[in-house]
Amino acid sequence: AASPTFAHRNIGHGGRGRGGRELTMFRVVAATAAFLLALASTSADKLEQHSFEPPYTDVDPSGNRLLSKDWKNGGVASVSQSFVRLTPDRQSKKGAVWSRKSLGTDTFSTILKFRISGQGKKFFGDGMALWVMQQAYFVEGDLHGSVERFTGFGVIFDTFKNTESLSQHRDVSVIVNDGESSTELMMDKLEGCDASIRYHEDRADFSVESMSRAKVIVTGKRLVVQIDGKNDGQFKDCAVVDLPFAMDWAKSAHIGVTASTGQLADNHDVISLTTFSDLVKHEQSEALVLSTPSFEKGDGISQERFERIEDTMSKILDKLEYLEHHTEHELMAVEDHIKVSTSKLQAQEAISEGRIDELETKVVSNINGGIEKRLKQLENSLDEGLVHRITSVEKVLNGKISESVVAVTSGMGGWKLPFFFLFIMFIASAVGLYMWYQQMKRKSHLP
Repeated sequence: AASPTFAHRNIGHGGRGRGGRELTMFRVVAATAAFLLALASTSADKLEQHSFEPPYTDVDPSGNRLLSKDWKNGGVASVSQSFVRLTPDRQSKKGAVWSRKSLGTDTFSTILKFRISGQGKKFFGDGMALWVMQQAYFVEGDLHGSVERFTGFGVIFDTFKNTESLSQHRDVSVIVNDGESSTELMMDKLEGCDASIRYHEDRADFSVESMSRAKVIVTGKRLVVQIDGKNDGQFKDCAVVDLPFAMDWAKSAHIGVTASTGQLADNHDVISLTTFSDLVKHEQSEALVLSTPSFEKGDGISQERFERIEDTMSKILDKLEYLEHHTEHELMAVEDHIKVSTSKLQAQEAISEGRIDELETKVVSNINGGIEKRLKQLENSLDEGLVHRITSVEKVLNGKISESVVAVTSGMGGWKLPFFFLFIMFIASAVGLYMWYQQMKRKSHLP
């Protein structure tokens, strides 16, 4: 704590004494009381069950972070401490948050703070939507994540410009359905405006402070939509629509926010949603939030100011300590994920190498087996051909020799026996020569 001696010094204020300190403390107490009174007055008409603001600290029994017990997530929506990501910058995703309870009033205003951003510079989509409809729970569909048949209205934030319906495109548009209209019929009655509501994340001026706001005001059968594209506190009129419903239709309506991606993608984030049943008090609450500084200034130096400074510094140091711890924890998690991914890749690489070796062995085996089979077939074919040729030649020679022997013996009479003996010797020599050749061929494996 600050030193009492130092806390009660009069520095730079012309010798201001006890009366000055008491006046300063009175001003601080009066300002604080006025702020709390104004805050209590404005929050009295806030629909808490249809509002949410960061930080989001609720966690369900499974360990998943929640907006609150009054809202339910749908699709791939994921809640972090500072925002809700309805869809990541990935293809074919749908996400939503949906109020569990109906509005219970026919007059209300709601402000949606959101951020649409992504890596795509020219191609991105599809968009998100704020719904007020008589549907108690989220039903996934093709109309920016929701169904096309409903009773109520939707404020569409469309970032994809379809060339087929470019003339009808609006960055922000209002669609109304009585439960019977198709998407085509709703698009024919489109109301809306153009606004810069999408951020390219590779721009040097992009940050988590890049966001947009949409204000929806419903008074019975009248709908007004205003847009603050850069979140600078300046709302501009976008659309005014007369709703084809009964005066009290909104009492049974629920609020939902959905988003979707297709072949193109973006991050669709919801920062906060505040809903009031009193339009004037909603305006006062917004003005109070914008005009109230994070740290209130004071006059002079007093014990009370030092205590407030110390309390504020303690909160700042606590947050820095938390951020340091949280960042270290997240970095450890990232490092662990990298190690796990690396080990998985290495294991997959080993499996791939084993499969490649196995495939190589099979290929070599098939090639070698095929070559050996072909060589064996060729050897058998050559053996058969050679035997056939030798047999043919042998038959021809035997025939010629027999003819010659017959001719000679018939002409020479008494010389028949010697010639016949010579013939027998010749035949025996030929047979012996052939058998020797076959034996030599088997030993040398020659064709």
